[in-house]
Amino acid sequence: MPSAAPALYQSRLLPRILRLLTAGALVLFAGLSATSAQEPAPVTPQSSAATALLAAAAAGDSATVKSLVAAGTPVNATDALGRTALMVAAKNHQVETVKALAAAGADLNLESRIEGSALNIAENDGNTGLAAWLLAAGAHSTGKSVGD
Repeated sequence: MPSAAPALYQSRLLPRILRLLTAGALVLFAGLSATSAQEPAPVTPQSSAATALLAAAAAGDSATVKSLVAAGTPVNATDALGRTALMVAAKNHQVETVKALAAAGADLNLESRIEGSALNIAENDGNTGLAAWLLAAGAHSTGKSVGD
């Protein structure tokens, strides 16, 4: 007989993800490139999960971030501008979420096309506490590009 645990997990996680997707619509729209004439990629379960991850990071919902990553969402998934959940969390001053993403294996040195790395974002926003934490955790300002 199958366990009821997966259904219970999904029944509690799904409404939370849907709420975050609705609340995080600005994250998705902000990530659209104004210069891109290409059709958007079709929505897939992976891209929906990635969008949910970025929305949860923006909202500082560390519990959902951890759940999504544990369920297989790539921790370094990006939006159209190459921003990861770590960068979005840094931009929104979500320190605990930054720490949760780092603990989940997020690459601290990836750079978006516009804002650079999470460290660059923290420094540019004057978030010295987060910048210091990122440096201590191994981040550096001249990291690799997302496309590398």
